[in-house]
Amino acid sequence: HMEAAYDKGVVDAAEAKTLTDAQLGQANENTANMKAAYYRGIADALEAKAYTDAELDEANKKSAHMKSATAHMMVAYDKATSNARLLFDTQLNKANTETAHMEAAYD
Repeated sequence: HMEAAYDKGVVDAAEAKTLTDAQLGQANENTANMKAAYYRGIADALEAKAYTDAELDEANKKSAHMKSATAHMMVAYDKATSNARLLFDTQLNKANTETAHMEAAYD
């Protein structure tokens, strides 16, 4: 009986070892899959960051161009306003001079 129990214990231990080895193999495979997914996630995040950085750079360039264009338009507006005011003042002075001459001639 003791020998049979011993033999059965040896068989049970071998079966338990086989089961444990299989579980360890599965755990190692799961760990490898999780590591691969983790590194894929990092690569995807870096790619997304590079894309976002490029988009931000492009937006900053467009913003700078818009600021420059706005500054040019404001200079052009100021110049046009100044020219219009000068022309108006010149015409007003001319009209005042003609009015003064007409008044003098009337007197």
